[in-house]
Amino acid sequence: MRRSHLFFFASLLAAPGALFGQQGDGGGLTVMLSSNDGLRAQGMDYVVQQIDFFNRDGSRSSARYFQQEFRWVPGDPRRGSAGPELTYVLDSSWGEETSSGLDRPAVENAVGRAAATWAAEPCLSDSPLTRVSHTGEDVTVFDSLVAGGGFGNPFAADVAVAGLPAAMAELFGPETLAFSVTFVFVNGSGEPTDLDGDRHLDTALNEIYLNPALDWTLAAGGPGLDLETAALHELGHAIGLGHFGAPPESVMSPVYDGTQRKLYPIDRAALCVVHGRR
Repeated sequence: MRRSHLFFFASLLAAPGALFGQQGDGGGLTVMLSSNDGLRAQGMDYVVQQIDFFNRDGSRSSARYFQQEFRWVPGDPRRGSAGPELTYVLDSSWGEETSSGLDRPAVENAVGRAAATWAAEPCLSDSPLTRVSHTGEDVTVFDSLVAGGGFGNPFAADVAVAGLPAAMAELFGPETLAFSVTFVFVNGSGEPTDLDGDRHLDTALNEIYLNPALDWTLAAGGPGLDLETAALHELGHAIGLGHFGAPPESVMSPVYDGTQRKLYPIDRAALCVVHGRR
C-alpha cells in the first residue's frame, strides 16, 4: 500500500459516518476492507476478522468483518499447528529501542511477563501460551497491506508481536498505544470456515502492534505508559478475548487507565468461556 493510500485512509478516519458494511469503528473498517481486498488479490485463505485498539482517550475501540465469534482450533494443520499450544514470537526487527529508551531486552521481558500472566491461568492450561525464537524473518503481513513493504511469514507463530511502523503510527494517531489484528480462515468462495464444528470461525493468526514512539516505561505506577500493561491487554485479544467496558474494571478495557498487570475476575471468567475444556 502506497503513501497516497495512507492519506485516503486518514481522511476516512476523520469521517467514519461515510462508511457502510461491517460493524465497528469506521477507520478500522476502512483499513480492514482494503486489507482484505489485498489478501483476496493474492489468493490467501485468510482475511482480517477483527481489529481491537488500545487507546488513551477511548476514541476508537474495535472493528469486525464477520459477525460470528471466532476461536483457535487446536492442532489446526492450516497454521502448521501440531498440538494444542498457542505460540507467540516477538519480532525483533523493528528497532533496537523505543523512543523512550527501552531497549529490546527490556521490551522482550515486558512481553514475556505479560504472556506468563495469561499462561498461568488454569483455563488456558489446555492451550499453553509459549514463545518461539525469532529467526530474523519478517513475521507480519498487516503492516505490508496498510503501509507497503515486504509480506512476511504469517505462520512463523500463532501470534506475532511487533512494533508499529511510522506510517501506521501516523495513520492511527498518538492516542493509539497498540492494537491487535485477528485473521480467520476462509474457503475458496471467501466464506469463513468452521473446521471443528464448534460454531465459531477458525482463527488463523494474530498480530499485535505496539507503538514504539510513545513514552513507555517499565516502572509500575511511574510516569509514562506501562508497556507490560499494553502487552497484557493485547495478548488477551490474541488468545480470543474481546473488550469490556468500564465498569467493571478489567485488563480488557479498551481505554488505558494506568498500570494493570494482574487479571481481574471478569478477565478470568471470559478466559474460561473462551478456553474452557472442550
